[in-house]
Amino acid sequence: MCPRSLELDGVARRLLDAHRNRAPIETAGSLPLEDAYAAQECLVELLQATLGRRPIGWKVGLTSLASQEMFGAGGPVYGRLLSDPRSPDDEEVRLAELIAPRLECELAFFLGGDLRGPDVRPEDVLRSTAWIAPAFEIVDSRIRDWKLGLADLVADNTCASGYVVGAPCPVPDRDLGLVRVVLYKDGSRCATGTGTEVLGDPARSVAWLANELVRSGRHLAGGELVLAGSFCPAVPVTPGDTFRADFADVGGVSVHFS
Repeated sequence: MCPRSLELDGVARRLLDAHRNRAPIETAGSLPLEDAYAAQECLVELLQATLGRRPIGWKVGLTSLASQEMFGAGGPVYGRLLSDPRSPDDEEVRLAELIAPRLECELAFFLGGDLRGPDVRPEDVLRSTAWIAPAFEIVDSRIRDWKLGLADLVADNTCASGYVVGAPCPVPDRDLGLVRVVLYKDGSRCATGTGTEVLGDPARSVAWLANELVRSGRHLAGGELVLAGSFCPAVPVTPGDTFRADFADVGGVSVHFS
């Protein structure tokens, strides 16, 4: 049971049932942000205990001003990245396993050393990063029709569902905010973006996370994977879609939805 309260335990279990049954719920409830994060922790524990999805890193959401305004948030939010079979490049994802998935283009950071706040800077992130990689995050809301508020988003582990990570790339000697991505759907360009949409620089997003985790007595550990945030708005997916994202000076990543 969730150590915080029966109410938060109930929220986490309803979200777990939505995960397992692919049956969305109406809302996680009107929770203060602190309680929403507590419900998220309960959900992650339940996902590990019942589905074997082990925490292997972190993800940052609401990294653009537009997304923060949409949710009435004063800044980014975070969730846990869980072990998932959908991690190799060019992987096929079965939509029958999901509810209403969307795709985001992100940079993945594989940490070679610990990052402990509260004074982590983007340059500290780059020094502690063993490699980066182009990545897709597959987000999926367990709240019906994506009609979710900030508490719903956080409690639902920031809509984390899966990810596809491309080939590792040495950390470039340049501002990652200048990295540009072009997203193709079935061979046609459908979106573009740059790293400036990720708090101005994806490394700054990872630094924010390291500093934010101090609030709960945690830190980023060497060997963890961090998805820093989306370069462009999430794109809905349908059966048969094939996507490829090309990140300048970093590489490409592909996924097919069946």
